[in-house]
Amino acid sequence: MVRRSARQAKNPRINLNEETYTNAIWENKEVPLWSTALEDADTRVARISGAKTTRKATVALPALSKEHKHILFMNPGTQCIHDAMVAITNGAERPAWCKYFKSLSVQNGKLMYGTKAFATSEEKRRLVKSKYFTPDEPSTIQPITDALRGKYCNISRSNVRNILRSLETYQLNFARRRPQKVNNTTIFKNPGVLACDVFMPSAKLGFFGKRICLTVMDVWSRFSRCYVIENKKAILVKQGIERFVKEFTSLGHLPRRMLCDKGTDLGGWKNVDAIMERYRLPRDKDQPMVLRSVTGMPVGIVEAMNSQYQRRMQVFRTSNLTDDPADVLWDISDQLNDQRRPVRGNLTPLQLLALPQMQRNAINAKYKRNFITNVGGLKPLVVGNTVRILQMTRKEQEKFHKQFAPKWSKKKFTVLRRTGLRRNPGVFKYSVGLPNTYYRHELLHIPKKTDTNVPNINVRNFKLIAESPLD
Repeated sequence: MVRRSARQAKNPRINLNEETYTNAIWENKEVPLWSTALEDADTRVARISGAKTTRKATVALPALSKEHKHILFMNPGTQCIHDAMVAITNGAERPAWCKYFKSLSVQNGKLMYGTKAFATSEEKRRLVKSKYFTPDEPSTIQPITDALRGKYCNISRSNVRNILRSLETYQLNFARRRPQKVNNTTIFKNPGVLACDVFMPSAKLGFFGKRICLTVMDVWSRFSRCYVIENKKAILVKQGIERFVKEFTSLGHLPRRMLCDKGTDLGGWKNVDAIMERYRLPRDKDQPMVLRSVTGMPVGIVEAMNSQYQRRMQVFRTSNLTDDPADVLWDISDQLNDQRRPVRGNLTPLQLLALPQMQRNAINAKYKRNFITNVGGLKPLVVGNTVRILQMTRKEQEKFHKQFAPKWSKKKFTVLRRTGLRRNPGVFKYSVGLPNTYYRHELLHIPKKTDTNVPNINVRNFKLIAESPLD
């Protein structure tokens, strides 16, 4: 006996005999599908094509004529508009800026271009501020421009932008730029600085046994080898490092330093120290030959090489070609040592190690790397610019922060000096007379004169009044 479910009991179209219950609904020919139960294909096509759209049509702004664009380009000020009004009223010769404009007239004491009036500099500021400080009016650049352009012919987008940026309220709430992430990077110009680390292929990914993979590389050329050893015993790790050092020396370069982390994966630090002590020169004096991470963080460059080996190795594990890293890692290292590097003159690691000192210097000079770059859209400041300072610490800049909240200093500062960063052309730190110096994204460039006057606007019976003039 087939037990009826609550859903089937409510559906009278489904036959609940045993044959129908064992088949899927779409296989039951007696039960019509929802897509064909109402109408056939031709009826559906006719209904969909003839349906009325409910989407509201966007109203496009009327295109500006060439003459109107010329008026916006000329951007006449208060005095120019007054001179044109006097000339047109008295029938005298027009000023040079409007001599060839048609449809100019004077109505009710205003200069008109067709049906649109000219706004003086003072009127522009008053109109933009009334829009910005009114709740039911737009408060950003382009919407304010679109709202005013219907009545006035000489208010451009740049006019609205400059007026808004001169308002103190607009400045304090201006959005900040998120700083660029600065990674720990060291500059290397010659081969000889080595880096080593180990990684264990995950058994969860299907690799056989608990293999240990020892990666040793030259930092400048990226010449590397990856050795598969059975365990972390010091004697096995030592054999791998010695083998790489001998091969690297045979290519014409001496090991000068070794970079590694503070872990115990290398079979004890004495092994690495003993190997590098063989290559100590008189100029090294008592300086350490093995440089360990001071903060305990991993060495980024050799970790990136480990990732590259594991990505290549995973291809053969995913395709079930092998589950032993020893079958493929040596061949992968051979291929990587013959792979061209675009950031080093499109030369392979083996070719880079074969270069003389003069050609290495040319490669280093041509392919420089900028560690810090300017945030996009922010032009460098010059001495004398007026700025506000970002009131946020470095940690607060990295974390999520409300963009609309006031975040800039109430006090204004002047750029007194700018200092270029080494190996970062076009990037500066600025001094404004405080003990600290600031990056470009931590300073807001503002006009020298700030409008602190707030118009009288009633917001739910609350009157905002301020009479302070431009400071």
